Amino acid sequence: LSPTLTHAVNVYADGGIEIWNTESGESRHVIPQAVPPGSNLAIFSNDGTCVMLLRKNADPVLFDVETGQRIASIPVGATDILCCAFDPTGRRVVTGDARGNVRIWGPRYEPVSDNRDRLEGHADVVYKAAFTPDSKRLVTISYDKTARVWDPWTGRELVKLGEYERELYLLEVSAD
Repeated sequence: LSPTLTHAVNVYADGGIEIWNTESGESRHVIPQAVPPGSNLAIFSNDGTCVMLLRKNADPVLFDVETGQRIASIPVGATDILCCAFDPTGRRVVTGDARGNVRIWGPRYEPVSDNRDRLEGHADVVYKAAFTPDSKRLVTISYDKTARVWDPWTGRELVKLGEYERELYLLEVSAD
């Protein structure tokens, strides 16, 4: 369900997707074989205008909700992207993968320059990422039993939040 509560997306086993208008109940777009089979997650941008589909062993794909058109494919290579988050400004998106990599992508969904796009520190699967509402911080959690707070503009790790006894699965960032 989109943050604006106006759209929903279905991802079918055969790789087709369907975008729905939740106010009218009408199907807006049916896109057969939009992505390879095996998509495991659909994430809407904060303004609800686009949706990112994460796929096993393939580049994430971004679609425009209004037109149903494919906007971009993020070139991550052959790795499983397990999470992504859009920053509140809509200018960047972050991805986390099965190898512990965290990457920040720019406005055209290409890596941010000066090696600030790779946030290094996690040693295992990055399962969730979230920006603070002001876009000044990024928080990630990992199966390495840590949560980390980053400055997404410099790529610098600010805080490592403990080493927990178990893997972390859920993350929410407070508005305050």
